[in-house]
Amino acid sequence: DTWAYSVAHNYWAKVPVEDEPVGLFYHQAVCNDGRMFVFGGITADGIVSDETLMLDLSTNVWITLTPEGVSPARFAFTASATANTWYIYGGQNADGNNIAEGWMFDFNFNRWIKMVSFRE
Repeated sequence: DTWAYSVAHNYWAKVPVEDEPVGLFYHQAVCNDGRMFVFGGITADGIVSDETLMLDLSTNVWITLTPEGVSPARFAFTASATANTWYIYGGQNADGNNIAEGWMFDFNFNRWIKMVSFRE
């Protein structure tokens, strides 16, 4: 389900949306320019996701993006965003192993780029 929180009224309301994706947990979401982006997480069936999803907040339509480059599937990771870039780091893969790498998603060009590690 897709829900929105009203700060002004202090309540949650279910949002009617089109093409709602499968439910996820341990994923990350960030907002950018009237859109909400979701990456990673685990489905109720235990599948670890590598999908990049976008909800257009003006039309309430979900889209599964097909970005250039794909970050490995992961869950329980950290994320932060700036005006043009979404950064993710760490988490665990489907085998439960820790992932010690970071990726960045370019909102303008719809692409994932692996960040260079000082250890490599």
